[in-house]
Amino acid sequence: MLLLQDLAVVPLLILVSLMAMPELSIGEDIGLALAESLLILGLVVLFGRYFLHPILHRVALSDNPEVFTASAVLIVLGTAFVTEHAGLSMAMGAFLAGLLISDSFYRHQVLAEIQPFRGLLLGLFFMSMGMSLNLDLLIENPLNSFGMVGLLIFIKVVVLFPIAYWFGLKRRNGAAISMMLAQSGEFALVIFSLAFQSSILTEELYQQLLLIVLLSMLATPALANFAQCLVKGQCFVIDKGTELPVEAPIVIAGFGRVGHRIGEILSLAGKPFVALDSNATVVSNERAKGHPAYYGDVRNPELLEAAGARNAEIIIVTLNDAYAAEQVVSSLRKTHPDTNIYVRGRSLDQCRELRRLGASGAVSVNVEASLELARMALISVGFNKEKREAILNDFRRTYHAQIDGET
Repeated sequence: MLLLQDLAVVPLLILVSLMAMPELSIGEDIGLALAESLLILGLVVLFGRYFLHPILHRVALSDNPEVFTASAVLIVLGTAFVTEHAGLSMAMGAFLAGLLISDSFYRHQVLAEIQPFRGLLLGLFFMSMGMSLNLDLLIENPLNSFGMVGLLIFIKVVVLFPIAYWFGLKRRNGAAISMMLAQSGEFALVIFSLAFQSSILTEELYQQLLLIVLLSMLATPALANFAQCLVKGQCFVIDKGTELPVEAPIVIAGFGRVGHRIGEILSLAGKPFVALDSNATVVSNERAKGHPAYYGDVRNPELLEAAGARNAEIIIVTLNDAYAAEQVVSSLRKTHPDTNIYVRGRSLDQCRELRRLGASGAVSVNVEASLELARMALISVGFNKEKREAILNDFRRTYHAQIDGET
């Protein structure tokens, strides 16, 4: 729902840009300006669709995270600059760039890299809005301001509740969702600010609208608590009284030969998974095969969070770099104490170390190959199946007991 609300910003931003154009008549001029706007947006989307991915792929091949971060920021700023000079707003360009990057399989790495900027810039945005707020307007006429906020929330609830009910939600759940979505969104601040800068809104009207939006956002926690009371602690449902099960994903950190085979087995089992790898070529090849692989350095905790590790039931680490695997396991165990973490090791000593760092299970890549070769040799020298399997199982138990520190 929030994503669709964000997408609704696009025509609103176009409308603000059109209204700001001088000497624009209702007839042909608006139609021509709208056609030009759509053409500009189409060219931006077309460019991003067919050129953005190859650019990010080339940057990723450099294996330089600083260059990757700078390139992502430059793409956003460049798109905003182009749309502004084409007659639209910078906000429109930045929004489109974000949508285009989100369609790329580099999106998790981009999100992880810009995470520090995200918190800082979001804080600056809301601080700037707060500094623009005229509190005297609230103090002079509080009843009018709170009355307008109440009216906004009432109108949105009245509109949203029938829609929720029409989509099959029960009354209680429909009312709860209506309350959760009754406030004004932060994009309203962007649109009103752009309209004010374009002299479409007077300063008095802009201040009044700004006050209403911010007060409704401040009311969101209270609305959320009331919505939770409505459903009595139950999760929202989407159909008529039946809660759909949500299965946490399996994250594969490292999608080389071992990770690829694990992904194939999970696909055969019908289990969804997300794969992460820092090799752009590997990711590109796997994406071409239809696998859900994404580019990124799994040693970055923010990347794992962006990929859904917070809700993952299982994280499988198959990195070739022994030190990197130990880093990932240690970091994951601190941030996800209840998640099963299974790791590929290279030796008995490393598997022991991985278990000490918090891995739920560790397996040496050489053991299973050794067991299979030994099985072939025992078959060739005439060992029967029962005796052969007893020897191999005894060796496997002893080896894993050494990893777990039981012997």
